Amino acid sequence: MLAILHPQNLVVSSVQAGTADRPNIVFILADDLGYGDLGCYGATDLKTPNLDRLADDGVTFTDFYANAPVCSPTRAAFLSGRYQQRIGLDNALYYQEMGRGLPSDAMTVADDLRASGCTTGLSGKWHLGYDFTRQPLQQGFDHFFGLLGGNHHYFKHMDRIGVPDLWLDNKPIEREGYSTA
Repeated sequence: MLAILHPQNLVVSSVQAGTADRPNIVFILADDLGYGDLGCYGATDLKTPNLDRLADDGVTFTDFYANAPVCSPTRAAFLSGRYQQRIGLDNALYYQEMGRGLPSDAMTVADDLRASGCTTGLSGKWHLGYDFTRQPLQQGFDHFFGLLGGNHHYFKHMDRIGVPDLWLDNKPIEREGYSTA
């Protein structure tokens, strides 16, 4: 099963099924990706063969609405199933706001999938909290590779104020080269 959803930020939640009866699930959310920007949705000017192939072998959705014009609230609502104001996250987060983010006690789709025996992972931009209790591994994900913040230098792997921001699980890492996640 594949679900391609496309407003807001890149979040990939990849779940490896334990048995043949359980599907693999991949959720993809991307910044500034319009409805018609993928071949599987009719784009002719952009070539997206890998995503098109995934979509052809899975399930695609045609109606997904971002509940906010910025990433953090939409991501929080998507992961928790709750409206962003109900969980106190109605705008984007900044590094200086260490105490804000997705509440550490919020149940996420990753928590539910893990409880059902699935392995969960996230690759890409988290942007739902910087302090330890709000990071992906504390919010139901088994694995994480990506950015905690929302602004990232693609070569230096730092956020906009110079804080290193490339992570593997719960540890910041250093890596050479270009990366958007």
